[in-house]
Amino acid sequence: MKERFFHTTGLDISLYLTYLLLVVSVAAMLFFLGWRVKANFRKSKGLLIGISVLIFCVLVGYLTASSELSSIAVRLRETPTSVKWIGAGLFSFYCVFFGTFAAIVFTLLYTAFKNKR
Repeated sequence: MKERFFHTTGLDISLYLTYLLLVVSVAAMLFFLGWRVKANFRKSKGLLIGISVLIFCVLVGYLTASSELSSIAVRLRETPTSVKWIGAGLFSFYCVFFGTFAAIVFTLLYTAFKNKR
């Protein structure tokens, strides 16, 4: 019994430490992001545009996602809100994936045509 108690308690503590480290790292990232944007706003415009596009993709994905529960979602005890957020996440993933693919193809074509001049 003592071994099982220590095992679950140790697991709980390690999970809480992981959550704490995640929160601290996100807070540090946001602090340095704000500091960098404030220090040099002109160079940060591209970053702010990229973040705005990502937020727009998540917003559009959330607004267009269906909250209808399928039989599998009911069996997994999902709520309509969680199904809607899953749809938003999938839409955002597709936007980022295809946007990255389009950027790679554009860069390859641009450099190929630029070098032929």
